[in-house]
Amino acid sequence: MICPFPDLIKLYDMSVTGVIHVGAHLGWEYKYYAQARVRNLVMVEPNPRNYASMCRTVDKHTVSFNVALGNKEDWVDYWVEDCNAGQSNSVLRPLRHLEICPNIKFDGTIRVPMTKLDNLVIDRTKYNFLNMDTQGYELEILKGGVEVLKGVDYVYTEVNAKDVYENCATEDEVTSFLREAGFHLVKLWWDARYWGDALYSREELKGG
Repeated sequence: MICPFPDLIKLYDMSVTGVIHVGAHLGWEYKYYAQARVRNLVMVEPNPRNYASMCRTVDKHTVSFNVALGNKEDWVDYWVEDCNAGQSNSVLRPLRHLEICPNIKFDGTIRVPMTKLDNLVIDRTKYNFLNMDTQGYELEILKGGVEVLKGVDYVYTEVNAKDVYENCATEDEVTSFLREAGFHLVKLWWDARYWGDALYSREELKGG
């Protein structure tokens, strides 16, 4: 997250009951959830090696899943790299990313299981904040999570302005989908020329 989670909820005076974090990587953001005293937490990470590291970082109360999320039940190719600690891993083939970050070399793909957010066995009533960091696959995850989304008040997600990955969703597409689901765009942070983060909310937020 461009804006650390505790700062984000203070800035916008958000009432967060629980977080679903998709693309949890090594669990680096767990410390921020702990600082904010988030008691209900789901962490989803598709890469088995990163998932193992993540599980050593989070506490025993964290609900964890070693799957990719999308809009189907299947096994998929997952692009992996080690140059950036796996932060650029994606279900989508890297495209403009190869030009923007030529120092990051992808090693190929591994096969990982994919499921829908709606199919995760969780108590949906506990989580009203969805955080996604999935390198252009955000729209497909949202399409596969329409039921979970009904109980969500806030969405914080990585967004793209261009095709950083092949067929990746743009910020306009994500914003349009979430608008139809009852959310409005609160803030955009462009971290680089082609990507950044966005915050969406069902209600008007104070601050910012």
